[in-house]
Amino acid sequence: MKPFASYDEAFAYIQKFTNYERMRASAIPRRRDAFDLARIRRVLDALGRPDQSYPIVHVAGTKGKGSVCAMVAAVLQRQGYRVGLFTKPHLLDLQERLCLDGRPIPPEAFVAGMNALYPHLEEQRRRGNPLTFFDLITVLALRYFADGGADAVVLETGLGGRLDSTNVVRPAVCAITSIDYDHTHILGDTLEEIAAEKAGILKPGVPAVSGVVEPGPARVIEERARELSVPFFRLEREFFLTAPKDGGPFVVETWRRRYTELHVPLLGAHQRTNAAVAVAALEAFSEATGRPLAEEEVRGGLARVRLRGRVEVLSRDPTIVLDVAHNPSSLRALRQALLEHFPDRRVVLLFGLSDDKDAPGCLREILPLASYVVFTTTGQPRSRDPHELQTLAQGLRPDLPCEVEPDVLRAWERSLRHTNEADLLCVTGSFYLAGEIAALWERSARTSAQRSP
Repeated sequence: MKPFASYDEAFAYIQKFTNYERMRASAIPRRRDAFDLARIRRVLDALGRPDQSYPIVHVAGTKGKGSVCAMVAAVLQRQGYRVGLFTKPHLLDLQERLCLDGRPIPPEAFVAGMNALYPHLEEQRRRGNPLTFFDLITVLALRYFADGGADAVVLETGLGGRLDSTNVVRPAVCAITSIDYDHTHILGDTLEEIAAEKAGILKPGVPAVSGVVEPGPARVIEERARELSVPFFRLEREFFLTAPKDGGPFVVETWRRRYTELHVPLLGAHQRTNAAVAVAALEAFSEATGRPLAEEEVRGGLARVRLRGRVEVLSRDPTIVLDVAHNPSSLRALRQALLEHFPDRRVVLLFGLSDDKDAPGCLREILPLASYVVFTTTGQPRSRDPHELQTLAQGLRPDLPCEVEPDVLRAWERSLRHTNEADLLCVTGSFYLAGEIAALWERSARTSAQRSP
């Protein structure tokens, strides 16, 4: 008899596994053995190493890795590949993390995969070294992509790189998008320490692409690449971005060719930089796999990329923007995108933050835009106390009107009441807050549709 008869049963089982994503930072262990890759390899070995049945693009970075993964996957699909895409976290449903040709894993495939994994998961539990939640989802994805006939996979790291659950694969190409301060309690207090953790995804002889140009972290990554004899391609040296300030078509020039008239529908100048990293990764993938990459495939794939929660416009009346920015660098990019695409707007901010984030740094980046702020929780146990956020904000901008509402639904309703038709309401600070609001928005849209004659 199979252990799981439904998606709900399989999902309930998964919730029993240690989930560092939802823990408060102080509860996450600092022990190296807490991030033990041997247990994942043991399960993959028992499954016949499904991750070795397709070439992989493995992507790490502080910010931009989700966008780069989506762009690479979109172009590979345009080339005719059957593409598996593994990302984290999700906005609305866990199934979003495992996509095959742009479609989330269906419930029946999720249940089948969990039934196949169950005996191996329980064996690890009996050994006293159970997988974590993210370990489990990673293995489930690698197996699902193999069973689903994927002939290319794009894999996003969860945390760092060196000890990340995804770092059990040998990819065709590695990419590191950016280095900035985030998860410092685990990855280190300096950019160089964080870069060393991200560079842990590099493998001997496997081509690597980097969007990191800051001298300190760039040097750390390049030194690691040199140690491993990695063919290494860096932004502003082996590949280049030329982008007009008006947000028009841009150009990416690699070590092989020049791609012109490129466009991505994702808003913000930072997305054009992400596109440059994606194009370079695709070029390296083309060389590694021997499959030609046509300019029209790059242009067409980038033009159709879609990604929830990246300066996502939910509404134009009033303008409501949803963004998952959750560290100073990503909030800086969000601020610049809003100034570029929505100039001269009064901005109402609905803001929540996890407890492991640099709250002063985040607020310094986003508060200059705000005319009114509603501070709330992220809807998760690891949320920062919104009263603390309000106190920090008042220290940075004593003149800024703001309030606290810990309940996310009531905070959403309050922020809407403060937003006029000509204003912009921006929801940001956390993937989890963005997910809560996205779910509220979709439920509201469904209710409105049902009421319509």
